[in-house]
Amino acid sequence: MAQGDVGGLLVRLVEGEARCLETFKDDARSLVRLLELEGRRWVVKRYRGSPWKTATHHLVGRTPAWREWRNAQRLRRCGVRVIDLLALIHDDHFGRWSQSLVTPYVAAPNLQQWIHHRPGCPGSGPRRAVAAAVGAQLGVIGAAGYVNRDHKVSNLLVDRACAQGAAGPLILDPARLKRRTTDRVVFKTLALLAWTARRAGAVNLREQFTCLRAVLAADPRLARGRPQRLRHAASEIQIFLDDFQRRAEARRPAPPVAEPGPLTR
Repeated sequence: MAQGDVGGLLVRLVEGEARCLETFKDDARSLVRLLELEGRRWVVKRYRGSPWKTATHHLVGRTPAWREWRNAQRLRRCGVRVIDLLALIHDDHFGRWSQSLVTPYVAAPNLQQWIHHRPGCPGSGPRRAVAAAVGAQLGVIGAAGYVNRDHKVSNLLVDRACAQGAAGPLILDPARLKRRTTDRVVFKTLALLAWTARRAGAVNLREQFTCLRAVLAADPRLARGRPQRLRHAASEIQIFLDDFQRRAEARRPAPPVAEPGPLTR
């Protein structure tokens, strides 16, 4: 697409000429919509927040949109698959500064949807192939010196290459990519992935260990020097999973107290 065509497309998307087909997300942090313009589909993510904070942080490239943009470039340089980012749009109208990211639409389910619609069963070859691809990709990220603190199943797209086990998933929203400091942060990331995968549907033990073995194979530094790397990693991940479970139970509302019935003789 020529530069002029891109500019015209972005103006039309921002000014509301496109037809909204679906709203993927609408919360305090962002609005993510699927838009169609002249037969082509685009995903536009508009970040929400203080206009003044957006304006000042934009000057030093510290807004969430800029972090997502730069981190996507970092992952791509490491050979990790990331959703293409067409443009970062900064709306500089006085008093209503905001930012948006535009990406081409990829017709593929995220890993949460993929797990939900493909129940686990013994001997499930394609599911183990995807588990291995997901694990290998996470190991590559760790070996490159990074950790994605928002590496959950809803942020991973399973396109055809990933579904066949030939490549890792396409990563969405890598804004929380950070420098890896210790093994512990990697184990926490793995626990988050396991926790969200279990909540998405049935994930059997063989698939979980297939993923973990792929992580360890791609990231030789993880649990280095441990005589039983796999068992050590699984134990560390379980510590975080137990903590996630405790936090979830603490947030669960207490059951209603039954009203006392009438007194009877």
